[in-house]
Amino acid sequence: MKKSYDIIICGAGCAGLSLAYRLCDPSLKNLSILIIEPEAKTQNDRTWSFWEKDQGIFDSIVSKRWKILEFHSQYMSKELQLDEYEYKMIKASDFYEHCKEKISTHGNIEWISGRVKTIEESSEYVTVHTDHGIFTGDHVFKNFHNKALDKSKPWYVDQHFGGWFIKTKEHKFDPHQAVFMDFRIDQADDIRFFYVLPRSKTEALVEIAIFSNDLMTQQEYDKLIANYIKEYIHTDEYDIEEREYGVIPMTSQFINDAKHSTKIINIGTPSGAVKASSGYAFYRIQKQCQHIVDSLKAGNKLTSFFKKDRFSFYDQIMLNVLLTKKVAGDKVFTDLFRKLPVENVLTFLNEETNLAQEIKIFTAPPWAPFTKAMMEEII
Repeated sequence: MKKSYDIIICGAGCAGLSLAYRLCDPSLKNLSILIIEPEAKTQNDRTWSFWEKDQGIFDSIVSKRWKILEFHSQYMSKELQLDEYEYKMIKASDFYEHCKEKISTHGNIEWISGRVKTIEESSEYVTVHTDHGIFTGDHVFKNFHNKALDKSKPWYVDQHFGGWFIKTKEHKFDPHQAVFMDFRIDQADDIRFFYVLPRSKTEALVEIAIFSNDLMTQQEYDKLIANYIKEYIHTDEYDIEEREYGVIPMTSQFINDAKHSTKIINIGTPSGAVKASSGYAFYRIQKQCQHIVDSLKAGNKLTSFFKKDRFSFYDQIMLNVLLTKKVAGDKVFTDLFRKLPVENVLTFLNEETNLAQEIKIFTAPPWAPFTKAMMEEII
């Protein structure tokens, strides 16, 4: 027998739980909500880093925050002092626990452990078929794509990563200062950088991010991480407390292929929440989920929030430049942080700049390759 809900959330990852958390708003207490998720969501399977100016909705579970960032490349090393922004880190295990605790206090939210098989839309409602039954809802929010991504379609690249939470024998870190990007390693014809996020003088997340479509084994990531720790953190004496590995698709396909429906709405990665030119997503997901909740409160038409606009066009230009190697990635980011205040760059990556600010961004790196890429995208 079918069971009906006002809202069904398919997937309890970052986007699904961020939306469910906001749906606990007292003004929406009469909504009946179902969450469908096959995993228990208890493990610390990833770490989210992001920047924001004000206190955020998940500020209470931020495990560390920094006002000073470091940038390194073969061209320069620079300390980046934040003024309005804070760079923040949230561990997935803390996020899952915090959201589930909030959800448990809401009388109209149910959670079932199951896998979604199909989703069908009719003029009246949406039917979700799972391995634990059939459910209907007025609105369904899902965090998986309808079709396989075309990796041959310009422009697509995987950001894949591997990281260790380590604890050193000696004081090796400044807990007030995080390494935002370190390009000094061999680029191996890719775009590669490390970041180091210290939690104390002896504890830090040391992680490598690689922009390429050639994924690596865990052993290959581990070798690169161990070499970086030896060469740049200058120690062999440490314990590995946790490891994380993952892949983030960087592409404009999600926005371009979005299904225009007010009943079935993509959230998270398949909606275009991952910034195509940088891979950052957490802050953008929060903006998306707040937009959806605000629309529900106002009785407005529901949308996934992200759409083709000038910022998605900028992302295509950036991917064009980087993937066709018109300019080396480390040179692009070096020029940005050498010539512009760091907060201008961060505001641009958050898609909160005006046109005048954006012109300054695009004239900071070598202008000819970006002009050529822009003309290629227009044509």
